[in-house]
Amino acid sequence: MAQYLELSEEDFIGRHAQLHPSRSGLMLKSHPDGTYIFLEGSNTGRIEPVKPKQCRNFPNGWNFPE
Repeated sequence: MAQYLELSEEDFIGRHAQLHPSRSGLMLKSHPDGTYIFLEGSNTGRIEPVKPKQCRNFPNGWNFPE
């Protein structure tokens, strides 16, 4: 994603990531209203061509134990 956005990994992390509440890793930041940080328009993502498989499969490919 960083390379696609023409950012260094460090810049990408500083701008678009935050520490997961469990402190187990990083996660993408959200907008203040909770929406996806790379959402543009009504249903288009700014990083669509390089979106991780986990994101592409949401919600159908996700496993929710509860």
